[in-house]
Amino acid sequence: MYPRILGGTSGSTTFHSIDLEPTQQLDMAIGGETSDSGVAGTLIAAPDPILVYMINGGLYKWGFKFGSASNLDRVNTVKFNPTGTTINAFITNSLTWFIGVLSVTDGNMIKAFR
Repeated sequence: MYPRILGGTSGSTTFHSIDLEPTQQLDMAIGGETSDSGVAGTLIAAPDPILVYMINGGLYKWGFKFGSASNLDRVNTVKFNPTGTTINAFITNSLTWFIGVLSVTDGNMIKAFR
């Protein structure tokens, strides 16, 4: 059951957006930012954008960290497509942005738009 805790102790994690899968409304996409090595895998000073996919019951399915080379710092908005097969993520900082389309199956980036 929800809620589930995601994070570690070496930095901060903030979530900015959540969306429910439209056909069953049991799965969730959650977007935000982290500087926590327990979430991102490496200790970082500036936040990196992240997207997390949780399945029915609050179980973690996958997470995607957008690399710091992109100079973007957070996932501002997440939205499932109408059939629930992809997630659109609006990734931004104060100067630039892009939209990533990710597969719900494994979190692979399908397309990126700038």
